[in-house]
Amino acid sequence: MSRVEAVQMIQPSQSLFRDFSGSIVASFKLNYTDNHVLNLYGSGEACVRGRFILPNGTGWFTLAFTPATRADVYGGAYYLYLTIRASIYDVDTGRLLASMTLGDNGIVQIPNQPRPWFLITVDLSQWTTLTKRIELTICKPSGIYVYGRYIIDAVVYAAVPARSYAEPFALESPGRGTLVKPPTGTSQLYNGTYLAIPGFTPPPGYALGSARASVVIRTCSPSAPSSVSIYWGPLYIGAVSRIQGVDGCYYYVVTPADFRGGFDVAIRSSLYLGGALHAVYIGPFNNDVYNTGLRIDQLRVEGLYRPEMNARSSIVFSRAAAYWGYITLSSFITVYTYQRDVPIIAYGSKVDIKFSATGASYTTPDLIIAVQKYDGMLHCGKISFVVRAYSNGQPVTLKFGRATGVYQQGGNLNPDWVDLFVDFISNLLDETKNAVSQSVLKVVSWVSFTIGVVQAASFVSIDRLETQDGGVLYTVSMGSLAPGAIVIEGGSLSPQLLTLRPIEFRIERIQMSCADSVYSFGDYWIYLDPMVSSHSSQNIHIFRTFTCGKQEIGELSPLTCSPSIYG
Repeated sequence: MSRVEAVQMIQPSQSLFRDFSGSIVASFKLNYTDNHVLNLYGSGEACVRGRFILPNGTGWFTLAFTPATRADVYGGAYYLYLTIRASIYDVDTGRLLASMTLGDNGIVQIPNQPRPWFLITVDLSQWTTLTKRIELTICKPSGIYVYGRYIIDAVVYAAVPARSYAEPFALESPGRGTLVKPPTGTSQLYNGTYLAIPGFTPPPGYALGSARASVVIRTCSPSAPSSVSIYWGPLYIGAVSRIQGVDGCYYYVVTPADFRGGFDVAIRSSLYLGGALHAVYIGPFNNDVYNTGLRIDQLRVEGLYRPEMNARSSIVFSRAAAYWGYITLSSFITVYTYQRDVPIIAYGSKVDIKFSATGASYTTPDLIIAVQKYDGMLHCGKISFVVRAYSNGQPVTLKFGRATGVYQQGGNLNPDWVDLFVDFISNLLDETKNAVSQSVLKVVSWVSFTIGVVQAASFVSIDRLETQDGGVLYTVSMGSLAPGAIVIEGGSLSPQLLTLRPIEFRIERIQMSCADSVYSFGDYWIYLDPMVSSHSSQNIHIFRTFTCGKQEIGELSPLTCSPSIYG
């Protein structure tokens, strides 16, 4: 039998950028549906309001109340009693199309707390051909005596048509060569369990039907199960049978063509809930497999997404930041210290790398790096990667635009784009811990087991060096006591282009170091095109952007993603 190799994934191209046509998943919050506190005193009505636009071709939207929605009221409560009203307007004419009140007899009873969530769908099918403005009102109705507060936390979800361009996104964890093997004498604890691998939250704007995966897992145990199951959160993806390689070991291989429908459903459901489900489960594996060891040769999920709901002719592209590149990398390691014979998970970092480009400055994007520490874990010590640029297949030398900065989440001195990025990553709900604890699956670990020593330090340092071949090397070093959520300004990357031409940025040689283990990741390409800046001149299609944190409608001038306007 031939040797098992990882499969080549999506690559960007000019045709991908210009010829895309499909539906994308719009998943966002509003100012007053983001963990908003509604203070209640007696029987009077108390309301919050929000508004957003959905493009023509959109036939519905869903309001998904998350488990953070709750009633903290005197005497306790089994439900939140809410009146939810939606007014639908034709954007082009300003005409009121309909006003509707949802629920039985005008009142919606939402369980306190919704477990796991509570969904309300609004039918817009009779106005599919129109661009629609939705004005939403959520109230505690009058006549119901409540003392205390309601916390409103909900995600707006819709599938909207999109054309003209797409970008590939890549989610990879934990790197090639990772070995899962419990310490001697503890493997019985893991018999019949699943691997739990977090770090797989797809971005808003996911293009329906584009999801694919490349998974290669190897074990040399003679007792390897004939097949294993794969889940995304609680959602079943499918089963994959083992094959035997020339080395006599068994491989479980998922190719891009396998389970595409299953992954599509899972990603839709994930963004349906605001990005709440982002752990991949694989198994179950028996004690003999764990004792022999599992090697993860590849675990990567890719797809297409639209960073914006807008058409390229929208002025938003010339006057507001748009994220063009999206890469997520995660690495995990278990350092065994024992408390009453229970091993403690120690290291786990999630890194999001994005390019932020505005209008004609598409050739000089800002590189933004977000590093988040998983709950109950410590930061990995070092992250490094190289950025290079190409135009029409030829290398382009990169120059630096400004100094590098580091911002802890919640700081108020950050540039606007850093604030927006912090909003973006914080608005994607991190439910991995809850998903693991509430899952019907028996979960073994966060992927990697090893022995190591925890070195505690509180600094974060960033080095940026120009390499001899015209690329830029980034190295981020963090102590284990560094802040849990960090945003790093990588500076502007200025390629030496004489004319407006398409440009491709390539991120390669990615490594993450945790204790004594080093994780290596694949290469990624981001394709930028001057077509957008040349078309971005009309005040049309002002659907708010996924990159503005919240999706509120603001004034057309100035059209910015200012937190004061959009939250």
